[in-house]
Amino acid sequence: MPEPIATEKADANITRKEILSYSLMVLLENLNAKQRAVFILKEAFDYDHKEIASVLGITEENSRKIFSRAKEELKEPKLTDSASISNDYLEKYIEVIYKADTRQLENLLQKDIVLISDGGGKVSAALNPVSGRAQVVKFILGINKKFYSKNEIVIKKSNINHQPALLYYHDNTLVNCQVFNFENGHISRIYFIRNPDKLQSL
Repeated sequence: MPEPIATEKADANITRKEILSYSLMVLLENLNAKQRAVFILKEAFDYDHKEIASVLGITEENSRKIFSRAKEELKEPKLTDSASISNDYLEKYIEVIYKADTRQLENLLQKDIVLISDGGGKVSAALNPVSGRAQVVKFILGINKKFYSKNEIVIKKSNINHQPALLYYHDNTLVNCQVFNFENGHISRIYFIRNPDKLQSL
């Protein structure tokens, strides 16, 4: 997965558009390099196709076609604005996990939720996406019991790429960043970023 960007205290000059949502950044990894370049220059920085063509050494028409194909391939979930997600929701998420309350946790999740984990080959992580409410609940409660039930774990709420997130610390070291997507008032995607190289930037 891509490197996360902390936006909780981002410079006021950095707009929401210039820092893409984490979910969209993950989807961009499915595009080739030229498609990503065209999409980001157009969507995030508002270049016109003439400027993009000049930067990338392609024709203006080619830039338009690449952008159109890239948009077709990207199916970004419709996210609830993170500003509307209260701290109480994440507090409840933490609470039900530590209580190992399966039913309450299920109530917080979308039926078709997907959890994606990235350990970078350096720390343990799920090799494949975990899909479906029952499997995600089982996964979350299992890893919490194994790794995060100790008293020395400190959890802080944050904002990553303009999306709600939880930061897990052990001995003052960040060991897990969880980024959340919300749809219709429920968690629809969870990204576990455990790769130490990507956590350094946070």
